[in-house]
Amino acid sequence: MAVAVRIVTVTTLIAVLNSFKTNHMKLASIQQGPANKSANNMFRGIEFSNIIKTDTMERNQITENKAAFTATAFGWFRKDVPLTVSHQYWRDIHGVLAARIPGLYQYRQLHLSPAKSDIYDNISGISFDLPKEDQPNGIAQLLFLAQEDVQTFGSHPFVTKHIFEDEQYLVERNATQWSSGKMAATIKDVINAAKPQGSVSHPSLVIALKKKKDISAASFQQFIIDILVPAWSGLKNVLRLRYHLLDPYDDQAWQSPNVKHDWAAEKQYQAWIELVVKEERNAKELLTAFKKDGLQKHISAIHTYPVFEKYTLMYNGQPTDIGYRGYPATQIIKKAGAVNQQQQELLAALYEQPHPPEAIKQRNIQNVKIFCGFWKKKISLNGWSCGQRRALIIIPIIPVCFLKK
Repeated sequence: MAVAVRIVTVTTLIAVLNSFKTNHMKLASIQQGPANKSANNMFRGIEFSNIIKTDTMERNQITENKAAFTATAFGWFRKDVPLTVSHQYWRDIHGVLAARIPGLYQYRQLHLSPAKSDIYDNISGISFDLPKEDQPNGIAQLLFLAQEDVQTFGSHPFVTKHIFEDEQYLVERNATQWSSGKMAATIKDVINAAKPQGSVSHPSLVIALKKKKDISAASFQQFIIDILVPAWSGLKNVLRLRYHLLDPYDDQAWQSPNVKHDWAAEKQYQAWIELVVKEERNAKELLTAFKKDGLQKHISAIHTYPVFEKYTLMYNGQPTDIGYRGYPATQIIKKAGAVNQQQQELLAALYEQPHPPEAIKQRNIQNVKIFCGFWKKKISLNGWSCGQRRALIIIPIIPVCFLKK
């Protein structure tokens, strides 16, 4: 392990610490992420211990479940652009832009087919169909390790300028909702495919849910956690299940130009589930896995969108090959057998590397804190803050060691 020694002044050291304190205490706006409050405070009484079993998780589950925040961005493509062009633009142009932004832990695109209403038997009081214009064409799933990462992402110039400006060429409407903590988790993943790219290997579904008007958010979400998710994840033909319990939508949160952000309350979703089954006919088993009266009491609509393609542009804090180059280029490289094009050294030379994961940043911050505390004791200034010591001239220069990987 190499050690690099840097010399910084007291003023520089204090500035680093003050900057950290200021950023850490900022309340998140919608652009910078979800409301700065825990899921436990928002939904008291919801019990997750019986559903999230860390001892039986696959590797990909463990990676995904490290995320503290999940953003779900529903997108409705422009009607004046062919659908195939929009899907390609999202994957190879807009997606590659997003994969350049620091703070992202995982970024996956789910490309959707029109909703299917004939998968299940009809259940009184539950809607399975919706007008074509209300159906999103895709979902962007963004995972973040910490609040600071959400803030880094949301305030980055790439977002505030380039992403905002680019959205008008892709969508006519989008809407982003957040899930904090265990309000989103991967419960089952037999496939254990860390970076799915392209056409799906098994039938994949986005099942979007609306709650009954007379049911509270907490009751609806408890039903999802206690009844629906355990029942579905327990089916042998279900290969992957990830649930998302959504915060209320705020249409003022994301203001990209020439893009609509309105979404009528009666059309919004309160939860959605990403599901993969062995065969399409296995989806019929979903609504027979528990008593219908529970569904009728808590759920007003079940809209099921087949996923025809999935793309992972960021995984575990690093862009994937597609995140770097786009899908067509990676296919050409694969066909040519050009393994050198996948070398990290080459990619680092071609593209600016994203910021390090939050754990590394926190380690460096802790190093500064420890060193500051050491000098505080050394010069017997107990009770003095770093700010109070700013005026002192007795330590003009302090050596600080930062450990590098």
